Amino acid sequence: MKITEEALNEAIDGKRELGEIGLRFALKELRGLRQKTTWLPLEDKQPEDDTLCLAADVTGVIWTCHYESGELTPDTGGEVDFTHWMPLPELP
Repeated sequence: MKITEEALNEAIDGKRELGEIGLRFALKELRGLRQKTTWLPLEDKQPEDDTLCLAADVTGVIWTCHYESGELTPDTGGEVDFTHWMPLPELP
């Protein structure tokens, strides 16, 4: 089951009830979105090998990077002191 954008907007506006099953699906989708858009500390979790991702350095600058063999490499090359990373957003 997938909740349509129309049904979700109507529920937000109070024009439609999602019911328990609809609410569970909406919450599951929200959890998935949060997982995709949360900055993860590198000390807690690293990307999988051969992953393109976003990474933030100690000054707060955001970089596009490649993770391979335990190393985050910025697409511009060089060495950067990264603190956090997150998956790339989905294409439009």
